[in-house]
Amino acid sequence: MPVEIVFLLFFSVALFVMGIALLAQNRSVLRRAHRSRSWPCVTGIVQGSHVEKIAVDREYTSYTANVMYEYEVDGQMYQSCCVYFGDVAGLALPIFPRRLVRKYPAGRRVKVFFDPSNPKSSTLKPGINRHVIYQLMAGVVLIGAGIAFLLIFFL
Repeated sequence: MPVEIVFLLFFSVALFVMGIALLAQNRSVLRRAHRSRSWPCVTGIVQGSHVEKIAVDREYTSYTANVMYEYEVDGQMYQSCCVYFGDVAGLALPIFPRRLVRKYPAGRRVKVFFDPSNPKSSTLKPGINRHVIYQLMAGVVLIGAGIAFLLIFFL
């Protein structure tokens, strides 16, 4: 079997598997995001927020917003850093994390939505957001690309 065909077959299967993995990973995030729309809320306070620089390697740096807040449920104090579900671990441009940090400066009072069955699970922005949708779409695109390459291989 020629090397090109083996590579195409391997590439097709890899794309398909990555798409399935991305969909599987985001399924639980999607479920939690959807359930969070009905969670009760309490007032919390942002303890600190900053843009974190993540050096992946010498050529690539990504950025993420680190927003830590504290809240109380039934006399118990909790801390969290989940602003919304589906948060991307690192972004190539610092502009988006900077916006979040400006929106949630230290000392700001915020509405904290928490899971009543597990109060340590919380978020500042309940519901499904565009980041979850983008990740689901990326999974579908990877699966479609994998299938398309497999069809090319077999046709």
